[in-house]
Amino acid sequence: MADKIAQLASEAKYEVFISCTLKDDVIPIRDCIINATAKKGQISCTMDFFAGPGNHSKNKKTSKDYIMRSDIFVIIVGAYYGSNLKGKPFIAFEYNIAKKLKKPIIVILLDKNDAELFRKQLEDKDAAEKEHHDGYWDFRKQFDDNNFPKIPFKIPPDKKRLTNDYENALNKTINNLIGRGGWIKPNSELMGEIISKLNRNKLLSNRTRENSDLKLGIAQLFIRDKLRKLLAKDYRKFFFESGSSTAFVAKEFVDYYSENHDRNLTSTCKDLQIETNNVLANIYFRLNQEMDKLCMYPQGIPRDEYGATYGQLENFMGHEWPRDVPVDFSISEFLNKDININIKDQLTGITDKFNENYVDSTKPWKGMIFMAASGVGRNTDKFQGPHVHSFINMLFKKTLLSSKCPTILFLDQTKFPGNLVNRYPACDDILTWDDICNGDITSPFQNRNNKEKKPFAIAIGMRYGRHQKKSEIIANLKNLSLEEIHFDKIHMNNKKVYGLIMANKYFEEILD
Repeated sequence: MADKIAQLASEAKYEVFISCTLKDDVIPIRDCIINATAKKGQISCTMDFFAGPGNHSKNKKTSKDYIMRSDIFVIIVGAYYGSNLKGKPFIAFEYNIAKKLKKPIIVILLDKNDAELFRKQLEDKDAAEKEHHDGYWDFRKQFDDNNFPKIPFKIPPDKKRLTNDYENALNKTINNLIGRGGWIKPNSELMGEIISKLNRNKLLSNRTRENSDLKLGIAQLFIRDKLRKLLAKDYRKFFFESGSSTAFVAKEFVDYYSENHDRNLTSTCKDLQIETNNVLANIYFRLNQEMDKLCMYPQGIPRDEYGATYGQLENFMGHEWPRDVPVDFSISEFLNKDININIKDQLTGITDKFNENYVDSTKPWKGMIFMAASGVGRNTDKFQGPHVHSFINMLFKKTLLSSKCPTILFLDQTKFPGNLVNRYPACDDILTWDDICNGDITSPFQNRNNKEKKPFAIAIGMRYGRHQKKSEIIANLKNLSLEEIHFDKIHMNNKKVYGLIMANKYFEEILD
């Protein structure tokens, strides 16, 4: 593992966004940081590379795009207030974007005594700077706290000391990023084309960046705490559904195996059968030579949005679903229309496949489904539960939730937004959210007189503290008949990340 980390560290190049006012006091500091970034083999980007004078609207969008693309955010706070953007300095806008995106931040801050001296001189000769006296000090106040990590500088700067301090901070930040982000140059034209094709799955690519610490954290907690127990109970079949959260679960599944080459685990994993409709999960498993029993299911070409395959369901994409679902909507009426009979047959076949291949009447279960969702909440007053952005994904999710196969839904705490419209609900008037959480389901595709036992759990990555309590996060999952069975802090580069697993009574039996 140490060799793997060292290799990633040597191959990856990280993009550093440098935010500063384009004024005389920080230009030498900025140039020093740009040179130090290049010296460390990394890529720097500053606003003056792309900004147009006075065009705040365009600059805001471009700046946000560059910050999203970057791996590390450096802010240089000098004596100037800088450009005014709705009563705040433009660098405050950039800083808030970086915070919202959870970018690693390095602060380079002008010594307070120097700041007071230079501010007085500026305000005596510049009416605009005098007008923004309070705004400057309000913005700076958050960095003056001694507990806030920062690199101080004076005017004129001690460039040698500043460079050393910055390089140390940059090295530490990069070490915390190993395996997450960065640019790795393809070693051939063909590899470049393959990477380019993967990048076309823009929604999936963006989702793997958003709240990646939460997704990786809950994947680690579940896999490292529960996988060996599942293997000991003869679980040998695992399905990884499309989604960024399940891609992280696949990564941890493979990495956990790679790190634990004891004889029992190695021999056990050779018997595994892995299926997925997730292109990233498929690639990650394919690159692990020890796990060769792997197939894409359903077969098909990965869709450009999320890199998911849906097999024959792709043939029914002409059918529309009512986005703002009316209270009296019925999935049964929809599926029983003559035009939709073939859809119903396809959905029934997928559910039957999981019931036959993943369920063993003597155990009673031998496989498990790992799934994801765009969120969990209300779609209307009638439908609650997981929701997704596409019609076809909604249909496929119904097949998974309708099966008797143990299913665990991986989420992060941002996925509980409450009342949602313009989303497709995975639950309906027959397969209800309450029934799934209770563990006694009725499939909308099959004999509706039968109630089947459904082991179901939710694994949630959380980042809570002053602003949100654990109880509040759980409260957002309203009307759940699930019990908390595991809660723990996850070590994610000193970030406060926690994992919560809640399950119904049938899934609790599996994890006992």
